[in-house]
Formats: sequence, C-alpha cells, structure tokens
Amino acid sequence: MHSAKARVSWRRWWWERTSLVSSSSSMIEMRATAEQQAPVSDGLAVAPSQAVEQGRRKATFARAGIGLAIVALLCAAAYRPLRQVSLDHRLAKAREALRDFHPEAAIDSLTKLVAVRPDCAEAEFLLAAAYRHAGRLDMVEPHLRRAAELGWDADEIDRQACLTFFQAGDFRRAGAELMQRMQEGASDDEAEEIYEAMGRGYTSAMLLKQAAFIFEAWLGWRPQSARARLLLADVAALRGDQEGEINCYREAVRFRPSNVEVRRRLARALMLSHEVDEAYELFLACFRDRPGDPEVLVGLAECEERHGRRDEAKKLLEALLASHPNDQQRSAALALHGQIALAERDYTQAVRVLQEAVDAHPANLPAVYSLSQALSHADRADEANTYLDRWRIAQAAEKKLDELHEQILSHPEDPDLRAQVGQALMDQGATNAGTNWLLSVLYYHPSHPFANRLLAECYERAGQRDLAAHYRAISEGKIEPASESSLMPVPAPAANQSTAEEGAR
Repeated sequence: MHSAKARVSWRRWWWERTSLVSSSSSMIEMRATAEQQAPVSDGLAVAPSQAVEQGRRKATFARAGIGLAIVALLCAAAYRPLRQVSLDHRLAKAREALRDFHPEAAIDSLTKLVAVRPDCAEAEFLLAAAYRHAGRLDMVEPHLRRAAELGWDADEIDRQACLTFFQAGDFRRAGAELMQRMQEGASDDEAEEIYEAMGRGYTSAMLLKQAAFIFEAWLGWRPQSARARLLLADVAALRGDQEGEINCYREAVRFRPSNVEVRRRLARALMLSHEVDEAYELFLACFRDRPGDPEVLVGLAECEERHGRRDEAKKLLEALLASHPNDQQRSAALALHGQIALAERDYTQAVRVLQEAVDAHPANLPAVYSLSQALSHADRADEANTYLDRWRIAQAAEKKLDELHEQILSHPEDPDLRAQVGQALMDQGATNAGTNWLLSVLYYHPSHPFANRLLAECYERAGQRDLAAHYRAISEGKIEPASESSLMPVPAPAANQSTAEEGAR
C-alpha cells in the first residue's frame, strides 16, 4: 500500500512538473499581450494582469522548488550506499589483481581510488601491500603510515612492515617477529605472505639456498601453490638453471592455466631459450585475455619481429605506446621499434625512436648500444662514439657485478664479496638494491666495518639520521650490533593446513 501511494505521489509530482513547464510558454505570451494592452502609468501602479501573472509564477517556482528538493533528498539518500558499493567493488578488484600476481594493476587501481577517497584506510593499506608485492619497497612506508593515521588495524600494519623489512634484506630486524607469528598460529593467508617475503628477501640477497628451502617448505605445505613455483623459478634463473626455471613455470601453468601472469612469465623464459613458436602461442593467449597489457604487447611484438612480420610488430608497438605505459615499458617498446627501423635501414627513424628509448629509461643498455649504431649509420660519428663509450662503461660495471655474483654463488657466506656488490650497486645509483646487499652482509658479519660505514653514509644521504648514527657507531666499534636469531622458517601450524585445492594460488 505504501509503495502504491508513493507511485501515485511521484506521478502527481511529475504531471504537475510537466504541466508547469508546458504552461510557462502560455504565461509568457499572456504577459506580452497584457503589457501591450495596459495603459502607460507613472511606474507605481501594476497592471492587474501582471499581478495575477506574478502570483502564478511564484506558485510555479514554489512547487518546482519543492519537487527539486524532494529529488535532491532522494538522490542524497541513494548516493551514500552507491558510493560504498563502488568502493567495495574497487577494493575487491585490487585484491583480485594481487591474487592474480598482477600488483601493478592493483597499484594503478588503488592510486586512482585514494585520489578520490583519501579517507579510505583499507585502500592505503592495500596500496602498501601492492607496492611490496611489486618489489617497490621504498613506496611501502608512506602508505602504511597513512593507513595508520586513518585508523587501520595496528597489528596488520606491523605485520606488513615486518614483511617489508625482511624482503628488503633487514633479516635481523624482522626475522624473529615473523617466526613468532608463524609459531603463534598465523592464518593461511598470513603464512603465505611470510613465506613469500622471507623467500624474496633471501633471493634478492643471493642467499639462494635459504630461499629455495623456504619455497620448498611452502610447496610441502601447499603443493599446488603457483606463487611458490613462480618464486622458485626466480631462484633457478639466478643459478643459471634455465631448464629448472622453465619447469617451474610449466608447473605453475598446470595449476593456474588461465592466469595471464603465469603464462606470460613462461613465454618470456621460452623467448630467452629461443623457443619462439611456443612463446608466441602463449603471448597470443595472454593477448586475448588482456589485450592492453604492455608486457604482453611487447612480448608478442618481439615474436612477430622474430618471425619476420615487422608490420605486425610495429602495429603492436604503436598500440602499446598509445596506452600510456610506464617509462621502462615505453623504453622497451621504443627500443624494439628502433631495432626494426635499423633492420629496414631507416636510420633517421631509428635515431629518433632510440633516442626516445634512452631518454625514457637510461639504464636500457641494449637501447644505448642500438642508438650508437644508428647514429653511426646516420654519419653522426661523434655522437655515436659518445653513446658507445657510455655503453662500454656500463657494460664493464655489469661485467664486474656478474663476476661478483658468480663468486657469491660459490661462496655465499663471504661478507666481503657481498659488501663489494653493495658498493658497486651504490656507485651505479641503484641505492635500494645496494642497501639490500649491504644489509645481507650483516646476516653473516653484523659488525662488518665497511658495510656498516656504507650503510651509515646511505642513510645519512636519505636524511635518516638515527639509522645513520646507529650504523656509524657499529662501524667505529662504539656499540655492539644486536645478536642474530635463527631465521629459518617453521612449517605452517597444523591448524592452518588446508586442502591441496585451496593451495593452488
């Protein structure tokens, strides 16, 4: 009964509103006629027709105002739940992207969300987690801090901070707490995050034996975990075990056959082993599911170029460049575009796009070398030599790092080798990576003078004076470093054991 009355009321309001609109033209005509017929007065008298018309106008506007007010109230009542539905949907999409091993998509979505909803604590927290999953650890702390200010759960923030510290290589600072969380009964999702962060921390520090131990323990608990297999593939790649890397990816695809990121990584590994045909089929399948993905587009373009289909490759690259990729993706696309132009002997075009590639991402060494070749073919010898010298210097630095990595694979517990890697990375401007390596030195030799001194200098430049003073005091022997704890993980508690099907993540 109530709804029927409401419908009648709405119909009546709408009829009155449309009637008033349709009658307004008649009122205007009446007013014009009255003004023409009225005698000229001294300006103080008002014609009777004008008074009637003014009264009608006031009534019209009053009724219209009431109607608009009702609409405004109804819209306001509906806006809040619709706004919440939109928020919940966007948060769910971000979580889905993280589950699908696509943190960059989550970062993009959440960055847009916090721009319009700066009061959303959950969005800030998820954005911090997405940056950690993407390996962009320097971006985690500001968003965790903002989430805390907005009232997000303090224990959740502490856990995410510990995961970040360990993943960054600060094992002493976070290892004991993460182990305690495992022993006290972490949830399944928390246990997986701990396995991931610890394994990635060891991997980034080239502690490959420890990393493999963690990922294998993870697989012992959840044999169908695609995420663990992806991370184990990284360990195989660092060991130079290309076959082992591809096998890990194939197993991940077996458990997550529809996941774009899993198939894309297998395709990339196959490209490096010159298995172009299979890689092409995988990239093509990824393209059908995610046609705008820059990594998929550049991979598919590489396959087309290897097959001699340059026009198709160029179309894909143009589509990629039109999609506003990040600097590194843009550089990769432009570099391939430039290599195609070189092959077609269009040296003017090659110089133009390769210069853009180098400007977008100066560390893209293949693009630097290709630019030197294009400039040489374009009879610009001086510029060609400048870029060739730049490439040679960078190559020498890369070669030095490769040699140090090889030595560390043979002697992983040598802190002096690790300190040299940290210094070399710092010299190249890779501050975050260099810091991680120096922190890994302290895993074996907490009071290592050289590593502590470099860390003090690094934190001093970053404005973190307390940390700088701490590491400087250790390097000078004024204080003793904190004692080490065993950092090997324990298996997930029995209470958290899940079925194999639930482990296929």
